[in-house]
Amino acid sequence: MFISPLLAKLYVKKSLKNTAEGFEFRLRNIIDSATLVAFGPVTVDGAVFGPGLLSLTQEGATVRGDEVAASNPVAIRAFRDTLVGVRGNPLGPGAHKITVEGITLDVGRITFDVKDSVDG
Repeated sequence: MFISPLLAKLYVKKSLKNTAEGFEFRLRNIIDSATLVAFGPVTVDGAVFGPGLLSLTQEGATVRGDEVAASNPVAIRAFRDTLVGVRGNPLGPGAHKITVEGITLDVGRITFDVKDSVDG
């Protein structure tokens, strides 16, 4: 498993927002292009959201987290934003700990933690 403080820099600070379906945040790949072959879970304050509750939107195209697979990889291009949508209850105002997990062809399993806040 690849865990690095550098990976936390993928998270766009102050991007955490509630939506009609749950909440969302942005990732910006500042490292190098990668190929995602699995996405999820995303854990927020200990609550686990599996791939079926996640979506990735890049340049107007959306794929569900449970559709990301070796047979259906997702290219994560360098210096482009990816909007991560999470279906579930909206988050309460204040700080939240977010853990993002996935698997890339390039480095294998990745995971990183960040903290962000929802405005009240």
